[in-house]
Amino acid sequence: MVSTFFCTFAPIIKMFGTMKQRIYKLLLIYVVLVAIFALQHPVFIACYHSLFRGVGLGGVCAALRVDMAMAGFLAIVPGLLAAASVWTAGRAMRYAACIYSAVAAAVVSLSFVVDLCLYGYWGFRLDATPVFYFFTSP
Repeated sequence: MVSTFFCTFAPIIKMFGTMKQRIYKLLLIYVVLVAIFALQHPVFIACYHSLFRGVGLGGVCAALRVDMAMAGFLAIVPGLLAAASVWTAGRAMRYAACIYSAVAAAVVSLSFVVDLCLYGYWGFRLDATPVFYFFTSP
């Protein structure tokens, strides 16, 4: 679903309109990414509602800052593709945008589902700790 959404925005790479329109579309991509990340929190809290009884608005605001940062990281490549589209045009840029969005959507979806499933067993959110352990264990 998310990949389909981003592929519909692949015409951001197409040589049409002004840079102002490209910037508006990039902002739209950023807002949609923030919304996707922000909507993951209620799902996580609904699954583990007994652990989040005392969490107030401060926890939600801290999570929103992290969501905004992650959305910014994921919006860098579409931004670079939009900037490069000023000098180049063609299907290659559109395909690159679709492939990137499909890979990004798959990684975001998979990481959310894995985090949701493993939290019950591990007791902490998925972060770099398992990756560090995986690469340092013999």
